[in-house]
Amino acid sequence: EEEKLDAKDEKVEAKEEEVKEEDDGLGDEPPKVELSEEELHFDFRQATVGDIAPAALSKSLSSFTIPEESEGFDAVEFVWEGEAECKEYLRRWVLDAKQSTRMEDLQPSKSFADKMGSWQKQFQEWQAKQKSFKTNPTKKEKKDFEETETKVDIFSIEDVDDMGDGEPLYANFAPEDWALLQLRYESYLLQESFKKDVDDPDRTDIPEVHIAFYFSKYFKRTLNPQVFNFKTVSELLDLVKDTVIVSGEPAVLTSNMDDVDSPEIFVKLTEECRRDRQRRTDAGDETAKLKYTPPAGAATAIRPQVPLQSWSQIRPGFKAPGKGAPPVGGLGNLGWKGKW
Repeated sequence: EEEKLDAKDEKVEAKEEEVKEEDDGLGDEPPKVELSEEELHFDFRQATVGDIAPAALSKSLSSFTIPEESEGFDAVEFVWEGEAECKEYLRRWVLDAKQSTRMEDLQPSKSFADKMGSWQKQFQEWQAKQKSFKTNPTKKEKKDFEETETKVDIFSIEDVDDMGDGEPLYANFAPEDWALLQLRYESYLLQESFKKDVDDPDRTDIPEVHIAFYFSKYFKRTLNPQVFNFKTVSELLDLVKDTVIVSGEPAVLTSNMDDVDSPEIFVKLTEECRRDRQRRTDAGDETAKLKYTPPAGAATAIRPQVPLQSWSQIRPGFKAPGKGAPPVGGLGNLGWKGKW
Protein backbone atom coordinates (compact mmCIF):
# COMPACT_ATOMS: atom_id res chain seq x y z
CA GLU A 1 0.00 0.00 0.00
CA GLU A 2 2.83 2.36 0.86
CA GLU A 3 4.48 1.75 -2.50
CA LYS A 4 1.24 2.55 -4.31
CA LEU A 5 0.83 5.81 -2.40
CA ASP A 6 4.44 6.82 -3.11
CA ALA A 7 3.97 6.13 -6.82
CA LYS A 8 0.77 8.18 -6.83
CA ASP A 9 2.50 11.12 -5.14
CA GLU A 10 5.30 11.00 -7.70
CA LYS A 11 2.77 11.22 -10.56
CA VAL A 12 1.07 14.22 -8.97
CA GLU A 13 4.39 16.01 -8.49
CA ALA A 14 5.37 15.28 -12.09
CA LYS A 15 2.09 16.81 -13.36
CA GLU A 16 2.59 19.90 -11.22
CA GLU A 17 6.06 20.38 -12.65
CA GLU A 18 4.67 20.07 -16.18
CA VAL A 19 2.08 22.76 -15.42
CA LYS A 20 4.76 25.06 -14.01
CA GLU A 21 7.00 24.59 -17.00
CA GLU A 22 4.19 25.27 -19.51
CA ASP A 23 4.65 28.71 -21.16
CA ASP A 24 1.59 30.94 -20.78
CA GLY A 25 2.95 33.59 -23.17
CA LEU A 26 2.86 36.38 -20.58
CA GLY A 27 6.55 36.27 -19.69
CA ASP A 28 8.10 36.89 -16.32
CA GLU A 29 7.18 40.60 -16.16
CA PRO A 30 3.60 42.02 -16.21
CA PRO A 31 2.62 43.57 -19.59
CA LYS A 32 3.00 47.32 -20.05
CA VAL A 33 0.03 49.37 -21.29
CA GLU A 34 0.73 51.54 -24.33
CA LEU A 35 -1.41 54.67 -24.72
CA SER A 36 -2.10 56.53 -27.93
CA GLU A 37 -1.28 60.22 -28.36
CA GLU A 38 -4.94 61.11 -27.80
CA GLU A 39 -5.22 58.96 -24.66
CA LEU A 40 -2.14 60.59 -23.14
CA HIS A 41 -4.10 63.87 -22.92
CA PHE A 42 -6.99 62.34 -20.96
CA ASP A 43 -7.11 63.06 -17.24
CA PHE A 44 -10.07 60.73 -16.66
CA ARG A 45 -11.33 57.45 -17.99
CA GLN A 46 -13.65 58.06 -20.92
CA ALA A 47 -17.02 56.50 -20.12
CA THR A 48 -19.13 55.11 -22.95
CA VAL A 49 -22.39 55.56 -21.02
CA GLY A 50 -23.28 58.88 -19.38
CA ASP A 51 -24.25 59.28 -15.75
CA ILE A 52 -27.63 60.81 -16.66
CA ALA A 53 -29.91 60.78 -19.69
CA PRO A 54 -29.02 63.30 -22.45
CA ALA A 55 -32.43 65.02 -22.14
CA ALA A 56 -31.90 65.63 -18.40
CA LEU A 57 -28.31 66.73 -18.99
CA SER A 58 -29.40 69.28 -21.60
CA LYS A 59 -31.77 70.96 -19.14
CA SER A 60 -29.04 71.36 -16.50
CA LEU A 61 -26.05 72.43 -18.56
CA SER A 62 -26.48 76.11 -17.84
CA SER A 63 -26.32 75.40 -14.08
CA PHE A 64 -22.95 73.61 -14.05
CA THR A 65 -20.31 75.61 -12.12
CA ILE A 66 -17.10 75.16 -10.15
CA PRO A 67 -17.77 75.24 -6.35
CA GLU A 68 -16.80 78.45 -4.54
CA GLU A 69 -16.35 79.37 -0.90
CA SER A 70 -19.19 81.89 -1.22
CA GLU A 71 -21.57 78.92 -1.49
CA GLY A 72 -20.87 77.98 2.13
CA PHE A 73 -17.79 75.78 1.83
CA ASP A 74 -15.09 76.18 4.47
CA ALA A 75 -12.44 75.77 1.79
CA VAL A 76 -12.16 74.70 -1.84
CA GLU A 77 -8.88 73.05 -2.79
CA PHE A 78 -7.77 72.50 -6.37
CA VAL A 79 -5.39 69.55 -6.24
CA TRP A 80 -4.81 68.46 -9.85
CA GLU A 81 -5.18 71.81 -11.59
CA GLY A 82 -5.56 75.43 -10.53
CA GLU A 83 -8.91 77.19 -10.21
CA ALA A 84 -8.61 78.95 -13.58
CA GLU A 85 -7.71 75.70 -15.36
CA CYS A 86 -10.65 73.88 -13.76
CA LYS A 87 -13.09 76.59 -14.81
CA GLU A 88 -11.75 76.47 -18.36
CA TYR A 89 -12.03 72.68 -18.44
CA LEU A 90 -15.64 72.84 -17.27
CA ARG A 91 -16.43 75.58 -19.79
CA ARG A 92 -15.10 73.46 -22.67
CA TRP A 93 -16.95 70.40 -21.40
CA VAL A 94 -20.26 72.28 -21.18
CA LEU A 95 -19.73 73.75 -24.64
CA ASP A 96 -19.05 70.31 -26.14
CA ALA A 97 -22.10 68.90 -24.36
CA LYS A 98 -24.31 71.66 -25.76
CA GLN A 99 -23.16 70.77 -29.27
CA SER A 100 -23.82 67.06 -28.83
CA THR A 101 -27.12 67.03 -26.91
CA ARG A 102 -30.54 67.96 -28.27
CA MET A 103 -32.89 70.34 -26.49
CA GLU A 104 -35.86 68.03 -26.14
CA ASP A 105 -37.93 70.59 -24.22
CA LEU A 106 -37.44 73.46 -26.70
CA GLN A 107 -40.75 74.89 -27.91
CA PRO A 108 -41.25 77.24 -30.89
CA SER A 109 -42.08 80.77 -29.82
CA LYS A 110 -45.15 82.80 -30.72
CA SER A 111 -42.96 84.94 -32.96
CA PHE A 112 -42.12 81.86 -35.02
CA ALA A 113 -45.78 80.84 -35.23
CA ASP A 114 -46.81 84.33 -36.41
CA LYS A 115 -44.09 84.45 -39.09
CA MET A 116 -44.93 80.96 -40.29
CA GLY A 117 -48.63 81.82 -40.51
CA SER A 118 -47.90 84.93 -42.57
CA TRP A 119 -45.56 82.95 -44.82
CA GLN A 120 -48.11 80.23 -45.53
CA LYS A 121 -50.71 82.84 -46.47
CA GLN A 122 -48.26 84.65 -48.77
CA PHE A 123 -47.07 81.38 -50.33
CA GLN A 124 -50.63 80.40 -51.22
CA GLU A 125 -51.35 83.85 -52.66
CA TRP A 126 -48.33 83.59 -54.95
CA GLN A 127 -49.36 80.17 -56.21
CA ALA A 128 -52.91 81.40 -56.82
CA LYS A 129 -51.64 84.44 -58.76
CA GLN A 130 -49.42 82.25 -60.91
CA LYS A 131 -52.38 80.04 -61.76
CA SER A 132 -54.54 83.07 -62.51
CA PHE A 133 -51.87 84.51 -64.79
CA LYS A 134 -51.46 81.27 -66.71
CA THR A 135 -55.20 80.80 -67.19
CA ASN A 136 -56.01 84.41 -68.14
CA PRO A 137 -54.94 85.06 -71.77
CA THR A 138 -55.69 88.77 -71.50
CA LYS A 139 -52.66 89.19 -69.24
CA LYS A 140 -50.28 87.23 -71.43
CA GLU A 141 -48.00 88.62 -74.01
CA LYS A 142 -45.80 86.44 -76.22
CA LYS A 143 -42.15 87.28 -75.61
CA ASP A 144 -38.92 85.60 -76.47
CA PHE A 145 -37.70 83.74 -73.34
CA GLU A 146 -34.05 84.75 -73.57
CA GLU A 147 -34.84 88.34 -74.54
CA THR A 148 -37.13 88.76 -71.54
CA GLU A 149 -34.56 87.42 -69.11
CA THR A 150 -31.72 89.60 -70.41
CA LYS A 151 -33.83 92.75 -70.13
CA VAL A 152 -35.12 92.13 -66.59
CA ASP A 153 -32.75 92.38 -63.63
CA ILE A 154 -34.26 90.15 -60.97
CA PHE A 155 -33.04 92.07 -57.94
CA SER A 156 -34.12 95.46 -59.31
CA ILE A 157 -37.76 94.38 -59.49
CA GLU A 158 -39.84 96.21 -56.91
CA ASP A 159 -42.97 94.05 -57.10
CA VAL A 160 -42.57 90.30 -57.66
CA ASP A 161 -46.29 90.11 -58.44
CA ASP A 162 -45.94 92.28 -61.54
CA MET A 163 -42.80 92.69 -63.65
CA GLY A 164 -44.88 94.45 -66.27
CA ASP A 165 -48.06 93.58 -68.21
CA GLY A 166 -49.25 91.70 -65.13
CA GLU A 167 -46.58 89.00 -65.36
CA PRO A 168 -45.29 87.86 -61.93
CA LEU A 169 -41.63 87.04 -61.39
CA TYR A 170 -42.66 83.51 -60.43
CA ALA A 171 -44.73 82.94 -63.58
CA ASN A 172 -42.53 80.05 -64.75
CA PHE A 173 -42.13 78.31 -61.40
CA ALA A 174 -42.49 74.53 -61.65
CA PRO A 175 -43.32 72.29 -58.65
CA GLU A 176 -39.62 71.91 -57.81
CA ASP A 177 -39.20 75.72 -57.76
CA TRP A 178 -42.07 76.11 -55.31
CA ALA A 179 -40.50 73.38 -53.16
CA LEU A 180 -37.13 75.17 -53.20
CA LEU A 181 -38.79 78.50 -52.39
CA GLN A 182 -40.39 76.90 -49.37
CA LEU A 183 -37.13 75.23 -48.35
CA ARG A 184 -35.31 78.55 -48.54
CA TYR A 185 -37.70 80.37 -46.27
CA GLU A 186 -38.16 77.53 -43.80
CA SER A 187 -34.43 76.86 -43.41
CA TYR A 188 -33.85 80.58 -42.87
CA LEU A 189 -36.73 80.84 -40.38
CA LEU A 190 -35.57 77.70 -38.56
CA GLN A 191 -32.07 79.06 -37.95
CA GLU A 192 -33.28 82.53 -36.94
CA SER A 193 -36.01 81.22 -34.62
CA PHE A 194 -33.70 78.66 -33.02
CA LYS A 195 -31.19 81.37 -32.20
CA LYS A 196 -33.82 83.62 -30.61
CA ASP A 197 -35.77 80.89 -28.79
CA VAL A 198 -32.70 79.27 -27.24
CA ASP A 199 -31.17 82.65 -26.30
CA ASP A 200 -27.79 81.13 -25.45
CA PRO A 201 -24.52 82.61 -26.81
CA ASP A 202 -23.07 79.07 -26.85
CA ARG A 203 -25.96 77.76 -28.97
CA THR A 204 -26.43 80.18 -31.84
CA ASP A 205 -26.31 77.60 -34.65
CA ILE A 206 -27.88 74.18 -35.13
CA PRO A 207 -25.45 71.23 -35.29
CA GLU A 208 -25.65 69.33 -38.56
CA VAL A 209 -26.67 66.10 -36.81
CA HIS A 210 -29.64 67.87 -35.19
CA ILE A 211 -31.05 69.80 -38.17
CA ALA A 212 -33.70 67.18 -38.99
CA PHE A 213 -34.71 66.96 -35.30
CA TYR A 214 -35.28 70.71 -34.88
CA PHE A 215 -36.96 70.98 -38.30
CA SER A 216 -39.48 68.37 -37.19
CA LYS A 217 -39.97 70.12 -33.83
CA TYR A 218 -40.66 73.50 -35.46
CA PHE A 219 -42.56 72.53 -38.61
CA LYS A 220 -44.23 69.31 -37.38
CA ARG A 221 -43.11 67.33 -40.40
CA THR A 222 -40.06 65.44 -41.63
CA LEU A 223 -37.30 67.07 -43.66
CA ASN A 224 -36.93 64.47 -46.40
CA PRO A 225 -33.92 64.85 -48.74
CA GLN A 226 -35.16 61.97 -50.89
CA VAL A 227 -37.75 64.20 -52.59
CA PHE A 228 -34.77 65.70 -54.46
CA ASN A 229 -33.03 62.33 -54.78
CA PHE A 230 -30.50 63.04 -52.02
CA LYS A 231 -29.48 60.91 -49.07
CA THR A 232 -28.51 63.54 -46.51
CA VAL A 233 -29.95 66.80 -45.23
CA SER A 234 -26.67 68.59 -46.00
CA GLU A 235 -26.93 67.61 -49.68
CA LEU A 236 -30.49 68.91 -49.77
CA LEU A 237 -29.59 72.25 -48.17
CA ASP A 238 -26.77 72.68 -50.67
CA LEU A 239 -29.54 73.47 -53.20
CA VAL A 240 -30.30 76.65 -51.22
CA LYS A 241 -26.76 77.64 -50.23
CA ASP A 242 -27.59 81.23 -51.15
CA THR A 243 -29.76 81.23 -48.01
CA VAL A 244 -28.16 78.78 -45.55
CA ILE A 245 -25.03 76.64 -45.47
CA VAL A 246 -23.78 73.70 -43.43
CA SER A 247 -20.11 74.23 -42.62
CA GLY A 248 -17.52 74.39 -39.87
CA GLU A 249 -15.95 71.85 -37.52
CA PRO A 250 -18.14 70.52 -36.10
CA ALA A 251 -20.55 71.29 -38.93
CA VAL A 252 -23.46 73.60 -38.09
CA LEU A 253 -26.32 75.31 -39.94
CA THR A 254 -25.67 79.00 -40.48
CA SER A 255 -27.66 81.66 -42.32
CA ASN A 256 -26.34 83.73 -45.21
CA MET A 257 -29.15 86.25 -44.79
CA ASP A 258 -29.26 89.30 -42.57
CA ASP A 259 -32.56 90.48 -41.16
CA VAL A 260 -35.13 89.90 -43.90
CA ASP A 261 -37.75 92.62 -44.27
CA SER A 262 -39.78 90.87 -46.95
CA PRO A 263 -40.00 87.23 -48.09
CA GLU A 264 -39.87 88.49 -51.71
CA ILE A 265 -36.08 88.11 -51.58
CA PHE A 266 -36.56 84.33 -51.49
CA VAL A 267 -38.67 84.50 -54.66
CA LYS A 268 -35.88 86.41 -56.39
CA LEU A 269 -33.24 83.92 -55.28
CA THR A 270 -35.39 81.03 -56.48
CA GLU A 271 -36.00 82.65 -59.86
CA GLU A 272 -32.30 83.41 -60.26
CA CYS A 273 -31.45 79.73 -59.70
CA ARG A 274 -34.26 78.60 -62.00
CA ARG A 275 -32.94 80.76 -64.85
CA ASP A 276 -29.41 79.50 -64.26
CA ARG A 277 -30.58 75.87 -64.44
CA GLN A 278 -32.55 76.66 -67.59
CA ARG A 279 -29.53 78.21 -69.30
CA ARG A 280 -27.31 75.28 -68.36
CA THR A 281 -29.92 72.77 -69.52
CA ASP A 282 -30.32 74.57 -72.86
CA ALA A 283 -26.54 74.40 -73.25
CA GLY A 284 -26.70 70.61 -72.86
CA ASP A 285 -25.70 70.28 -69.21
CA GLU A 286 -27.79 67.34 -68.01
CA THR A 287 -26.50 67.71 -64.43
CA ALA A 288 -28.43 70.97 -64.11
CA LYS A 289 -31.76 69.12 -64.12
CA LEU A 290 -33.33 68.48 -60.74
CA LYS A 291 -34.73 65.08 -59.84
CA TYR A 292 -37.79 66.08 -57.85
CA THR A 293 -40.55 63.80 -56.60
CA PRO A 294 -43.35 65.64 -54.77
CA PRO A 295 -44.09 64.03 -51.39
CA ALA A 296 -47.30 62.04 -51.19
CA GLY A 297 -50.26 64.26 -50.45
CA ALA A 298 -48.32 67.49 -51.06
CA ALA A 299 -50.13 70.24 -52.91
CA THR A 300 -47.78 71.92 -55.37
CA ALA A 301 -50.34 74.40 -56.60
CA ILE A 302 -53.45 76.03 -55.25
CA ARG A 303 -56.63 74.59 -56.67
CA PRO A 304 -59.22 77.24 -57.51
CA GLN A 305 -62.31 77.23 -55.35
CA VAL A 306 -65.21 76.20 -57.59
CA PRO A 307 -68.60 77.36 -56.32
CA LEU A 308 -71.15 74.63 -55.77
CA GLN A 309 -73.55 74.23 -58.69
CA SER A 310 -76.97 72.72 -58.85
CA TRP A 311 -77.81 69.94 -61.30
CA SER A 312 -79.86 72.40 -63.35
CA GLN A 313 -76.70 74.49 -63.87
CA ILE A 314 -74.62 71.48 -64.84
CA ARG A 315 -77.30 69.92 -67.07
CA PRO A 316 -79.64 72.55 -68.54
CA GLY A 317 -83.22 71.35 -68.60
CA PHE A 318 -82.60 68.82 -65.83
CA LYS A 319 -85.43 68.40 -63.34
CA ALA A 320 -84.72 66.97 -59.93
CA PRO A 321 -86.57 63.67 -59.38
CA GLY A 322 -89.34 63.51 -56.86
CA LYS A 323 -89.03 61.86 -53.50
CA GLY A 324 -88.33 58.15 -53.83
CA ALA A 325 -87.57 58.33 -57.57
CA PRO A 326 -84.36 56.76 -58.95
CA PRO A 327 -81.62 59.06 -60.27
CA VAL A 328 -81.63 59.94 -63.95
CA GLY A 329 -79.65 57.44 -66.00
CA GLY A 330 -80.46 54.50 -63.73
CA LEU A 331 -78.52 52.99 -60.87
CA GLY A 332 -75.87 51.74 -63.30
CA ASN A 333 -74.37 55.23 -63.25
CA LEU A 334 -73.53 54.72 -59.61
CA GLY A 335 -71.52 51.59 -60.36
CA TRP A 336 -73.98 49.05 -58.94
CA LYS A 337 -77.34 47.54 -59.80
CA GLY A 338 -80.44 47.08 -57.74
CA LYS A 339 -83.97 48.26 -57.13
CA TRP A 340 -84.70 51.77 -55.90
